[in-house]
Amino acid sequence: MKEEQGLYCEEQISREKVVEHIEGWMAYAKHANTYAYRRELLKRFNKLFPIRHTSQIIHSKKMRNFYRKVYASKVEFTVQKTLLLVKKGLGITEIAKEREIKEGTVWKHFSNLIEHGQLAVWKILSRKKILIILPHIKNGEESLSKIKERISFHVSFDEVECVRAHVRLKEKIAEKNKKKNKQLYSFARSSNFPL
Repeated sequence: MKEEQGLYCEEQISREKVVEHIEGWMAYAKHANTYAYRRELLKRFNKLFPIRHTSQIIHSKKMRNFYRKVYASKVEFTVQKTLLLVKKGLGITEIAKEREIKEGTVWKHFSNLIEHGQLAVWKILSRKKILIILPHIKNGEESLSKIKERISFHVSFDEVECVRAHVRLKEKIAEKNKKKNKQLYSFARSSNFPL
């Protein structure tokens, strides 16, 4: 971080670039018991990389709200970056170029976002493609190759995976509703409410 601080002071790299480096390390470090250390690292970052311009302060407030949403979700930060670019209207190829990642990785991010209810499958694929794929999925746990074998039209594994992620989301919602209804039914029976 000291080397980056020197480059930042000489204005050879931007604060956002340093943020990207730290995010990568934090994504790696979160797999261990490092919560307190990561918080301390963020405090050090703010001391070592002060905001120079008022435009950065405005941008910083937006980013703080964005970070709050990210940490509240179960989805990794790199996936959230992809979501942000989708919301800006970028396509798969554009996102891959912007983020310097493979298109396959962008598709993985899409399926992850769809499964967690942060992105609608209808925003990624055409209605026609979805309606072609959807009837061939028996459940969300079925393998992609088995689903693709049953489809006679040309669709990619990535497209099938996104629709399967949609099915998984719907299954989770149905399971949650089923548990909720079961609890209400149990409560009504125990309270002698007429059913």
